[in-house]
Amino acid sequence: MAEPHSIRVLDDTRNAWWNDDFLALVAARTGLDQCSYVLDVGCGHGHFGRRIAPLLKTPFEIMGVDREPQWIDVAARRARAFLSQSKLDGSLTYQSGIAEALPFGDHTFDAVVCQTVLMHLRDPAAALREFARVVKPGGLVLAAEPNNFGALQRLANDLDAPGASVEAHLLLVEAHARIIAGKRALGEGDNALGARLPALFRPFESTQFFTTDRPYVLAPPYESDAEQLVIERLRERCERDEAGWSRGDARRYWLAGGGALERFESVYASMVEHEKRELAAIDAGTHAELSAIVHFVAAGRTKR
Repeated sequence: MAEPHSIRVLDDTRNAWWNDDFLALVAARTGLDQCSYVLDVGCGHGHFGRRIAPLLKTPFEIMGVDREPQWIDVAARRARAFLSQSKLDGSLTYQSGIAEALPFGDHTFDAVVCQTVLMHLRDPAAALREFARVVKPGGLVLAAEPNNFGALQRLANDLDAPGASVEAHLLLVEAHARIIAGKRALGEGDNALGARLPALFRPFESTQFFTTDRPYVLAPPYESDAEQLVIERLRERCERDEAGWSRGDARRYWLAGGGALERFESVYASMVEHEKRELAAIDAGTHAELSAIVHFVAAGRTKR
């Protein structure tokens, strides 16, 4: 059985996605701060639940569900340490479940939240209908999802680097676009789903949209925990001769996105080479970049 995608992406770089005061603003504007019984769908290691826990009405209860049973124990263990340290008046509990068929009765929760979950689903609208089913009438549904085309901002950082060229960058843009399009065509998710949130949230009332105020920073001396994790992940990919997506996934998505089979190996090699140039510049202490994290929050309420 293939390993779940979450093994590659679940790490503490997620802690660098949000500023606490920004999340407090979102909570105040959406009314999340008046909710105490919250469902965290696709909770993974529990990152998002722990970030919003201090913002909820106490005593709070966060129920996390994830389709990967192995993450339930991880999330529970980290929740125990978090509650012991924070002394918050509340609980975080976890169980297995899938977004499209939640194991809860109708009108159960004050709010349903998710972080980077809808982007991995064949039918995100079906999941949102489930969120609406299990939330109380007039309850809050909140989703945080990216538009990963924003990663192309990073091409601005090595326009003058050895081996870089406008043509090489255009090739990377094509690869990014075809892979995202192919993944969506295969029904395996949409890495640009954040841009579609207004359409997906059309059934809800009082909709609001936000984008994180925290940028992506990677600059010498690379001292922050987030930077160290990013560099560690980059180094691992380079050691595997991979770039962003595994070679097998990238090939499937490239073909489904209309890419020619005979071009794939050269295109993927260019992607790997771009990553290795970046790693070499980091090791030389010369790589510095600042770009926006294109990460959106959508919030809306069900009808009363």
